[in-house]
Amino acid sequence: MRLCEHPALLAAALGVLLAASPALAAGDLAIKATKLEPLEIGGGDAGYGVSNDTYELEMGKSYRLEIKQVGPHGCEWDAAEFSRNIWLRKIDVGHVSIDTPTFESFDLDEDTDIEITFVPIRTGEFSWECEGLDEQGMEGTFVVK
Repeated sequence: MRLCEHPALLAAALGVLLAASPALAAGDLAIKATKLEPLEIGGGDAGYGVSNDTYELEMGKSYRLEIKQVGPHGCEWDAAEFSRNIWLRKIDVGHVSIDTPTFESFDLDEDTDIEITFVPIRTGEFSWECEGLDEQGMEGTFVVK
């Protein structure tokens, strides 16, 4: 069957394609990644604060997140659940870029900066924490819609 012989089918097919194009544009990975507010860990008077405990993200959109250890307490930043639900494009540590398919945690010492570039591939709420310091408030969530 040829679509040009059935104008109603041709119109329906074009309607589906045109309706889907805005959704496809939202996930264009060729565009520059959206830079998120940096996540500063270890702030506040006691050194257990975080600058942002919730990040709202959109599935299929590319993001860059800088993670900074600014306080006196080290942090093993555990985001294993989050890392299993993203496509990791790269990790930058200082002047070094690391191409790796996944990560489970980062060991952050004082004045450590890490930048991750990623694309969320599943919706949901994914937690992160500084291992052993979550009760002091060193934890947060990525909410992917």
